[in-house]
Amino acid sequence: MAKCRFVGRGDSQTMGLSGDIEEMQDALKVSSLYAPVASMVAMRIFFVLATLFSQKIHQLDISGAFLYGDLKQDIFIELPLGHPQRQENKKVWKTRKALYGLVQSPAIWNDTLNKFLETLGLTPLVSEVCLYVLTSRPT
Repeated sequence: MAKCRFVGRGDSQTMGLSGDIEEMQDALKVSSLYAPVASMVAMRIFFVLATLFSQKIHQLDISGAFLYGDLKQDIFIELPLGHPQRQENKKVWKTRKALYGLVQSPAIWNDTLNKFLETLGLTPLVSEVCLYVLTSRPT
């Protein structure tokens, strides 16, 4: 049995036809699509300071990260080519979770990660939102 992953095509993503102007404007805001990336300068400074003060550094990689974020708006996708119901019913799927390839996926994952790290007592730095410091122990 082969394993496969469904990937959205963000390049062909279009706005819905609900007609709600405010909803369309919210969806087009850059802040709703933006996911921060740590700058190389900030990372170098971070490593130097951690080395000087003999601090431990923890890093992690989450496989399938984009698949854990909950969507805030309804996103419908066409059935993939070769799917038996594609031609006969002209149906679409409503997604419940973010998919690889969607324009919103990086920002949704970043929001999900931020909420989790805050529950652990970590706070993002104001100057570099990709770096977190432990401000309080979780209760």
